[in-house]
Amino acid sequence: MALLAGLFSSLIFGVADFAGGYAARMAPVRMVVAISQVAGLSAVLVAAPILGAGDVSPADFGWGALAGLSGLLALLLFYDGLARGRMSVVSPLAGVTSIGLPVAFGLVIGERPSFLAAAGILLAFPAVGMISSSSERSPSALARGGAAHGLAAGAGFAGFFILISRTGAESGMWPLVGARVASIAALGLFLLLRSEFSRPSRSSMRLIVVAGVADVVANALFLIAARGTLLIVASVIVSLYPVSTLLLARYVLQERTSRVQLAGLAMGAVAVVAIGVG
Repeated sequence: MALLAGLFSSLIFGVADFAGGYAARMAPVRMVVAISQVAGLSAVLVAAPILGAGDVSPADFGWGALAGLSGLLALLLFYDGLARGRMSVVSPLAGVTSIGLPVAFGLVIGERPSFLAAAGILLAFPAVGMISSSSERSPSALARGGAAHGLAAGAGFAGFFILISRTGAESGMWPLVGARVASIAALGLFLLLRSEFSRPSRSSMRLIVVAGVADVVANALFLIAARGTLLIVASVIVSLYPVSTLLLARYVLQERTSRVQLAGLAMGAVAVVAIGVG
């Protein structure tokens, strides 16, 4: 059940990133993130009471709020990098970093995956980098800040995974409410102080709403996965989200898939099987 939740979370995260990244090419990045967070909050406010929770503590909301702020920073940097055409640098670095930090944290707190699962985890690192790679190789991309965007975004995603996993299983989905409230409050205050509010176009608005709802659904599925298995395993499975982003880019935007990316897809599939069997 946990592995399946992680796989669906990964697929839906990829949909959210595709929709959000595409919308960020048509609308200001901060408005894309702000509206998507509001859409996500609306969705989780409907779902949380239905799914129920036996005991929600202030600590659960606190962990959720910290996770939300970490995820907010990650989304701002990630979408900004994609909107500026730094995908070849931002995506691989963000993907690999979002795996590495939760794995390191899991090992520190005493998690020990089986030998086969550990082999799958190690295989996932190059797989994510290869899937996220692009034929666009601008020699000045690193100098323009692509590496910084990718590393910081990956650290933010990793921070979200680690922090939200600290919440109690009995708290249900309510920590995600805390995450969205904190991210909306922080970004809303920033936009208010800078007077940066603007209305996106109708076409981009649809993509933004899809990104926000998909993101919170993926968050909920990750929470289920993290509570049902090791954080190391859940975070690695979810970090394979570039798979669905790549497939959507290929079939919706007619982008070509390179041999390296195809090899990465195959490697990612082997990694998932090894982790599942292990």
